[in-house]
Amino acid sequence: MLPPYDVFVKLIQFVGNHVVASYTNFDERALHQCLANNDLPIPHWRWVDASLMVRQTCSKFSNEGFNLSNVCATWGYKFHHHRALEDAKACGFIANTVLREKSQSIHDWLDDEYITPITPPKTTQIYKNSSKNYPESIQPRQGQVCGRFFGQCICFTGSFNIGRNEMAHLASLHGFEVKAGVSKKVHYLVVGINDPKLLSHGETKSAKQRKAEELIEKGYGIQIATEDEFMKMVGTPA
Repeated sequence: MLPPYDVFVKLIQFVGNHVVASYTNFDERALHQCLANNDLPIPHWRWVDASLMVRQTCSKFSNEGFNLSNVCATWGYKFHHHRALEDAKACGFIANTVLREKSQSIHDWLDDEYITPITPPKTTQIYKNSSKNYPESIQPRQGQVCGRFFGQCICFTGSFNIGRNEMAHLASLHGFEVKAGVSKKVHYLVVGINDPKLLSHGETKSAKQRKAEELIEKGYGIQIATEDEFMKMVGTPA
């Protein structure tokens, strides 16, 4: 087995000046964490999320599910799911399919004018919540247009070290649209510490988490993250 630095050098040489595509930003986050664990620098690569490309151009999958296998099956691409090379090729197929249909290059897609398919509000909008009994209930809010995760939806359950609405505000600053509940349109559910008194009898997980897991089993691409994982995603220490 090669030492981490040797693997890092080979990876840098392999990527060169190319754009790196992945399906969701899991690979980017995993790579950054691996490099950090081995005291290696983070390369300044340009990343494109093929799942976000599908979400922004193919609304039909909002009901069918945006997961890799479902999109490939719908578009007639056969592969062995959950094998690294096969998944990478499938991601490339999806990215190239979207770009071909849009008559764009990958560099075109990375330009803001192509990435933003709608005209969203310029600032974070906080909706009013009619409940006055739960001051720590998370207020739904739109994400900042300039945020890295603009176009993706997030939901929170449980309590967090920095406070529930502070988490929601941080998410919106990074582009997430914050949802009050879990649905097929949610991309991330961040799970904090659950108060046993608030859980249904005999349950160890919140209703939101149970619903998210049910949707995941049906093929929807919802990712469940802890508070620490969310903080690493947005680049803020917990």
